[in-house]
Amino acid sequence: MPDVNGDFTGDTECVDSPDGNAETYLTDDLPRAVQKQFSTRPPGRQWAIAGFSEGGMCALLLTLRRPATFGTFGDFSGLLGPRVGETDAGVPATVAQAARLGLVPRDPAATAKCRPPPS
Repeated sequence: MPDVNGDFTGDTECVDSPDGNAETYLTDDLPRAVQKQFSTRPPGRQWAIAGFSEGGMCALLLTLRRPATFGTFGDFSGLLGPRVGETDAGVPATVAQAARLGLVPRDPAATAKCRPPPS
């Protein structure tokens, strides 16, 4: 799996930012390179994206944001949601801010899919 962060503290949350264009890399550059190298079908319903930990959360968000690129996702031990720091304490505020910026869906049905199942 590609490492879009580069190091332990370079957390991009898989968006384009001053720290790098992680979303563009994962949703445009990498699929184009895979298609060219392996003669696959173009990105779309038959494509999936998956990740572990932060990458799982990124896979979920990128699939919701780019349904024309990825038909499904795999989230292996993914984070509760995008966050700053090493705890989930700030997840609700981070998700609310991301929604205000248009980085996550505002549609309640789509947002409900981002919630973890009840314990």
